[in-house]
Amino acid sequence: MQGLLEFLTGPSLAAKQLRDHFVFKLVPVLNPDGVVVGNQRVNLSGADLNRRWAAPSKADYSLTTALLRLLAHYTYITLPTHFLH
Repeated sequence: MQGLLEFLTGPSLAAKQLRDHFVFKLVPVLNPDGVVVGNQRVNLSGADLNRRWAAPSKADYSLTTALLRLLAHYTYITLPTHFLH
């Protein structure tokens, strides 16, 4: 994540062109409650956030639904965390 942020905010022509044409919304951790206890994919209630990305229930996946509402106005891509290491 740090390398991506450094590139996007850097002085290169490529970074400037990207900033001029795209809006970047970076969400480093969507699952802080699960990560704090050692989980990567599931939250504290055992819900697998990756498996419900396309159609999450508001009750069980409130963070996912909130993010999807934000992203509804944009074309977006998701990058797996191992991509950013």
